[in-house]
Amino acid sequence: MGLAFHLESRVLSAGLLPDTNHIFRIARASAMSKILQITFRNPNGGSEAAQKAAWERAHQIAAWPGLLWKVWIAQPSEAVYGGLYLFVDEASAQAYLQGPVVAGMRSLPGMSDFSAQLFEVNEPLSAITRGPVQSSTTS
Repeated sequence: MGLAFHLESRVLSAGLLPDTNHIFRIARASAMSKILQITFRNPNGGSEAAQKAAWERAHQIAAWPGLLWKVWIAQPSEAVYGGLYLFVDEASAQAYLQGPVVAGMRSLPGMSDFSAQLFEVNEPLSAITRGPVQSSTTS
């Protein structure tokens, strides 16, 4: 089993994580909602130190104003890491991009090929494919 599993097991057994029922919530999207996709290369991304730092950063990210959710993504064989984020609006996403979390991410040792793209949410098609967003007009 991987390092992330062992870290998660230790954190869970120590009772250090909040109630995770919110993980399965459906976010309320609006016409202004934005998906932010961040990717970067980091040959050190799979190290124990990087994994520990990611666990610590996750709490900062979770508390970010305007963030509805983040999905962490990785392609370790290519040393590519990143995330998909749903923000309530573009201003929240831009503030995140200009803020300390992303600045810290960009200064990681070995970091290269940083990419950030903003996308609009297509609610009707996302609803058909069970995307984790729900129009505020469909509830």
